[in-house]
Amino acid sequence: MLYSLVIGLLVVGGACFFIAAVALWFRASLATELFAKQIDKIMAAGNRDRAIKLCHAVPGTPTGKVTLAALQKRVPRRDPEAAASYDYRGPAGGRPFEERAQAMLAEEAVRALKPVGRARLLGLFGVLLALGGGALSWQHADWPMLGKIAATVGPVVLGVVVLLKAAGLKGSVNGLVPRFAPYVQPEE
Repeated sequence: MLYSLVIGLLVVGGACFFIAAVALWFRASLATELFAKQIDKIMAAGNRDRAIKLCHAVPGTPTGKVTLAALQKRVPRRDPEAAASYDYRGPAGGRPFEERAQAMLAEEAVRALKPVGRARLLGLFGVLLALGGGALSWQHADWPMLGKIAATVGPVVLGVVVLLKAAGLKGSVNGLVPRFAPYVQPEE
């Protein structure tokens, strides 16, 4: 009974790691810096349509979603909040266009990174399950010492790798916000 619980915890924890790794490496991963350089080069040539087509080539990635938002979405020229709060004591200044464009892209980055947050939580859940199985193996299993060490240390290493990959992806996507804000166009 106890052996099946230990093996079950380790298998379910390993499955969680596998799903998190697939989500982070194969679905959300993209060479962000190379992609951004290519978009910069295409936009410097004045070919917005080709840049949009390149973003459609990587539709599931957070990098592609944020870049596509920068190229397609439009922001009002005047701040609608400032117009509503006009005061007789002075003109309503409002936020500059560039600041509102960055705010819009930051919101898009948060939306695009939600699957990464889910993968990170799944990876942490896998760590907890696999560590539970590893702890039970130390107490009750007649496994060799190397098997007990692998069952305990392996989940921690995999969990750290998943967390570092998620943090790196989040940092690289958030770094695109100020870089691509100049590509946002005003509403006509």
